[in-house]
Amino acid sequence: MKKNQNNREQGIALITVLLILILLSIMAMGLMYVADTDTAINFNYRREQQSFFAAKAGIEEVRDRMRRTAPNTLDPYPGAGTSLLPTTVASDAGGVLYVINQGTDPIPVQPWTAGNRYQDDEFCHDGYTLTGIPNPFTGNVPSDDVRCPNPPSGPSTWYTKPNPAATGPATSAAPFSGTAAALPYKWVRVTWKQDNSVQGNGTQPYSVDGTATNSSTAATPICWDGTKEVLLKSPATTCEQMTSGLRPVYLVTSLATMNGSRRMIQAELAKNVLPTFPAALALDGPEASVNFGPYSSNNATVFGTDAAPTPCPPAGNWPAVGTYTDYDASQIASTLNGLPGSKSNNWKGGTTNSTSFNAINIGPWGNVAGQYADGTTGTVNASCSPTINSPFCPGTMGNLNQLATVSGLTALQNTIIQSADTVVPIGGTPALPMGTDTNPQITAILGDASFSGSGQIGAGVLLVEGNLSISGSPTFDGVIYVVGKGSLTTSGGAGYGGQVFIANIVSPPPNPPNPNILAVLKAVYGPSTTQYPPDTPGSPIFNGNGGGGSGGVNYNSCLANLGNDRIPYKILATREILY
Repeated sequence: MKKNQNNREQGIALITVLLILILLSIMAMGLMYVADTDTAINFNYRREQQSFFAAKAGIEEVRDRMRRTAPNTLDPYPGAGTSLLPTTVASDAGGVLYVINQGTDPIPVQPWTAGNRYQDDEFCHDGYTLTGIPNPFTGNVPSDDVRCPNPPSGPSTWYTKPNPAATGPATSAAPFSGTAAALPYKWVRVTWKQDNSVQGNGTQPYSVDGTATNSSTAATPICWDGTKEVLLKSPATTCEQMTSGLRPVYLVTSLATMNGSRRMIQAELAKNVLPTFPAALALDGPEASVNFGPYSSNNATVFGTDAAPTPCPPAGNWPAVGTYTDYDASQIASTLNGLPGSKSNNWKGGTTNSTSFNAINIGPWGNVAGQYADGTTGTVNASCSPTINSPFCPGTMGNLNQLATVSGLTALQNTIIQSADTVVPIGGTPALPMGTDTNPQITAILGDASFSGSGQIGAGVLLVEGNLSISGSPTFDGVIYVVGKGSLTTSGGAGYGGQVFIANIVSPPPNPPNPNILAVLKAVYGPSTTQYPPDTPGSPIFNGNGGGGSGGVNYNSCLANLGNDRIPYKILATREILY
């Protein structure tokens, strides 16, 4: 009898199903593994990103607190506290600031302590010479991708830290600081950058002047001139002593850690500042004496001697009026000396607050009398060399520097407008007050402006591109730039604490020049000269015949800095330290 072949195939379906189930299980486990791997990758990536942006947040917090007008500032006004910003390059004696963000971490954040979980293991790469770290001039510095074995081990004077250890001005003031919700950055270090501070290829850092590691300029501090980094030149010991527009470049390093991830960011910070000028009242343009009307008030004063109890850099004692040419200085001085009664005594300047400094040439073509705004003497068009007490040196641009040309004045307008808290269009009226001494503002008015009444109308920086007219007895602390039409009409009761600057860039200078000025132009540019150079501003207008009162312009170096104190530090460069 023949057997049924189907009996031999019994159970094949079960085996097939089991094989399929095994295959599906393998695939499911593979998918689960891939999913877990993706989850872990995403988690690690998120932690890395959180650490990266936390490190950047640390730099941003410090960058904001470097402004004098910022809450919890690291750089208080003179007399209001001690600045924590480094004023020397890092050494055993100081020059290093740490801002600590402890949060609720049970481990103390002490980057200055060897063996601490958050020790500063980058510092030896920045070219400074301190006890306990490799000397950059003799070698043995770890390669750029290797952490430093330890921070400096010299006296504790090399760094500034929070005082007391858990709180103080060098502690983070960011939202939620001191709580479990604090940003996970641990510390931020601030130093004054020097020539060989930035890591480069192998053992050769990137230097500002292109020199090698052990060159004579390697340890020279670096300044910012508004467009590029430059070396500090001896005998100046601060950037401000070189010219009014220079400020130090700070090297700011931030460490953040989170759940095992670590990111370190380094940035170079400096401030673009509005250039100052050596006079209480500056008339920027030739033949200003034709349009100069002194105060009619018996009590209005213009003093160039610094009224600040503790001077702010770049401090100095300047003339009452600064002019563009020798001829204008002599004409205005003659006018002021001939004022009736005690009025001539109301225009003074210099270190002795003397009427001999009622009007001095601060213009671009040299001072024939050899007398400069700070009272020093020299030759016509002497080469510019910084001195401790003379941040404004004579030269091709004179004491006005970039403000001596229409292009420089246009750049000034643009800088103020870009930094302004308020820009008032032509025909508009600004809300008053335009800032206070404790909260200064930068205001740019693109058209004409008129103010009257009494009380403070503002503080900080005021730019008026049209005509400016002020009556009554209002006050303004800071710097007023009347740059555009270059015309100011003011009452004797209006008070200006700081400086006033007037420049006409709408109208050309009067050609042919006054014969007295033309003689100087021929000496500078050649005997065939018949006109002013192309980039010369027109004649400014000052009219103080707007009524009586006891106001005037009184130079105060700290009030003149109110606007600059508000401008935030600029990030010049940023990079990640990859170890």
